[in-house]
Amino acid sequence: MSHLVPRSDAPGSLQSAEQRLELVRPVVPRTIDVKGRRAVHAAPHAAQEIFVDPFGLDVRGQFFVEELDVEAKLLGIRVAYTPGVLTDAVADETILLLLGASRHAYGAQQFLRAGEWAHGAPLTLVGRQLTGKVLGTFGMGRIGQAVAHRARALGMQIHYTNPSRLSDRAAPGAVFHQDPLELLRVSEFLSLHAPATPDTHHFLNAKTLALLPRGAIVIKTARGDLIRDEDLLAALDASTIAAVGLDVFEHEPAIDPRYFSLKNAFLTPHLAAVTIETQTLVGMLALDNIDAVLGHRDAPSLVTDETSDSARRPTVVPGDCRGRVRNSAASGGRAPAHI
Repeated sequence: MSHLVPRSDAPGSLQSAEQRLELVRPVVPRTIDVKGRRAVHAAPHAAQEIFVDPFGLDVRGQFFVEELDVEAKLLGIRVAYTPGVLTDAVADETILLLLGASRHAYGAQQFLRAGEWAHGAPLTLVGRQLTGKVLGTFGMGRIGQAVAHRARALGMQIHYTNPSRLSDRAAPGAVFHQDPLELLRVSEFLSLHAPATPDTHHFLNAKTLALLPRGAIVIKTARGDLIRDEDLLAALDASTIAAVGLDVFEHEPAIDPRYFSLKNAFLTPHLAAVTIETQTLVGMLALDNIDAVLGHRDAPSLVTDETSDSARRPTVVPGDCRGRVRNSAASGGRAPAHI
């Protein structure tokens, strides 16, 4: 891995990988302005201070490719992403949600911590085994395949829908459904792994939820707006959906408060990629991208018009070393930085 070599007049200097790692810190969301115009909505980013200290850039952002404003492209800002580094962490989280929802993990924790355990567990905590059950995956990219690999080890039958059928090597023993609605009809467990597009917006709604077998369990580590919250909550209330495991929400961080009162909702606050290993890889690859652009070389992983993978999280890097980048959130009155 290459090291980041700052300009000689930069306010800071990073000489080693160890020094780069020391700057990895989580930060609060910000909106980035480029030449005084909104370019990006940014969620927390693990390497924000690396951008700020060496180059005077107040660029912050871990976000999804489809969240990029088109103005970034129009203003000549190159965008690089960090492909592949999230796959295992997100797949692990998906299995956590799958098990947590199927075994009433949240309700069991409440019951135990409240000191209510005297003899046996109540019938409301009787769970469901995964062995032999059908897991439907809506989207079978890198993360969908990694989830399927883990689920097969748990004895689950894999069914999936995808823009194209995968090879037997990529999806061994899996059943392909050309029609996503047919996938829903057989999915005792459904896990969503598709990007946010006009076609996938509110894919799960009142009509499509009704196609799932009664008592199905829904898992989501993909984009928040794949599910219409109002309809999912209604299905949970009617017990047509037995439980959910959710890491991403439609209007996060403003989550519908009705989720919090549900014992059959196993929830995590968008933690799928939040592991030491993944965040380190994300930060280092982001630095390699910045290093390349500041050195007038092509970044290792640039976003193109065709980029649509649901796991790709880009890093904003300057497209022209004579450009100006500033943060719209006035933090300490930082002046626009000349690169």
